[in-house]
Amino acid sequence: MRTAFGRYVLTGCALLLADLALFLSLTHAGIAPTVAQAASRGAGAIIGFIAHKRYSFRHGGMDARGLLSQGSGYGALTLAGVALSPFILALALRLCGERLLVAKLAAEVVLAGLNFIAMRWLFRSQPRSAATP
Repeated sequence: MRTAFGRYVLTGCALLLADLALFLSLTHAGIAPTVAQAASRGAGAIIGFIAHKRYSFRHGGMDARGLLSQGSGYGALTLAGVALSPFILALALRLCGERLLVAKLAAEVVLAGLNFIAMRWLFRSQPRSAATP
């Protein structure tokens, strides 16, 4: 688990930088922080599926049915995270005295912890079943 967690953190940091750049660009352009949060998290999630599947959890190739199953699970996880993230950000803004960058980073830490637990389960190795005659 330790190596998967290290790869998860490394991948997550790269995704966070991309997310943060988009988030700050959108808020600078006048988009409401909660809307910018949903947009930046959604964009990062698309890239994150491949990065976490292939690198973080080293879950390589599989048949189309398995990929569809994982893709559906990741999609549901992403939608839940995108829907939950504006609320976590709003709470963090209140707790951080409306300091946008501090609140954004605090929200991302909370979401990263929840995502690691969910993705570790999602990308777990499936035991191969014996062929039945």
